[in-house]
Amino acid sequence: MVFLPINIRKCHWYLSVINAKKREIQVLDSLGVGMGRSDLTMTLQGLDKHLKIACDMPEFKRGDRWQDLDIMNWTVVDKFQEPIQTDSASCGLFMLNCMEYWTGDILSDNFTQEDMKEFRRKLAVILLETELNKLKGSPIYYRTDNEENVSDNEENVSDSDVEFLEDRKRKRQDSHDGAEDKGPLRNPIMAVDPQDLVDELCNHIMSINDATSLE
Repeated sequence: MVFLPINIRKCHWYLSVINAKKREIQVLDSLGVGMGRSDLTMTLQGLDKHLKIACDMPEFKRGDRWQDLDIMNWTVVDKFQEPIQTDSASCGLFMLNCMEYWTGDILSDNFTQEDMKEFRRKLAVILLETELNKLKGSPIYYRTDNEENVSDNEENVSDSDVEFLEDRKRKRQDSHDGAEDKGPLRNPIMAVDPQDLVDELCNHIMSINDATSLE
């Protein structure tokens, strides 16, 4: 199977699955069958073009699982007839769950709109902790051109790039209500340790319920 995330006009994500065994284009759309599929058609046309180019390569091996490469003639099947998404902001989360649990026939695990609340927080942790995250544990890593005898594994953080969240919050509040200086800050987030800073930042972000403040 080939999993293709599809975006509709920069407003909605869904999953299309190229299932070679069944010769099907399987569509898993959290909003059901009400959305258009022109974006899928364009993606399939591009994939079909590249498959045809690949077939002309001498090193290309079709394999037993890809007997038919003419994907434009495969059947397109919508797997979700009814919406399972009830808000307007979770389509990407539903798509990732479909990629994880789709077996080619069924979902190996069920998930609902309510599950997306927890998965949204879980995904942030997954992205933060992955080994591919080169900024893990620090706001900014840098290495100057004139540094010598520094190993590739050493990671440095510039203190000038660290801002106390309480200070920023106070400035925003002062700007909003015209309040005067309230004196010393209380409990600023100190970068004692990169991981401690990340934990505090995550806690702070998850505590914000105002969309403008988050932006």
